[in-house]
Amino acid sequence: MNKLHDYVEINPKTKLSKGCAYSFIEMKDLLPNNKFVTSKEKKIYKGAGSKFQKGDTLFARITPCLE
Repeated sequence: MNKLHDYVEINPKTKLSKGCAYSFIEMKDLLPNNKFVTSKEKKIYKGAGSKFQKGDTLFARITPCLE
């Protein structure tokens, strides 16, 4: 039986430098049935957070406060 990782690369390595500004996508920007999302802001990378690159498929995560 084939597994998902046989078809896609899950959590590929993306190198970011701390202190540099990068595109940021808020979870509220990931809408159902929306094929594309555009970054509306940049944030300074502090070493934590989910990373993505052009062409990635993004999934919204439910936050502990259920936003």
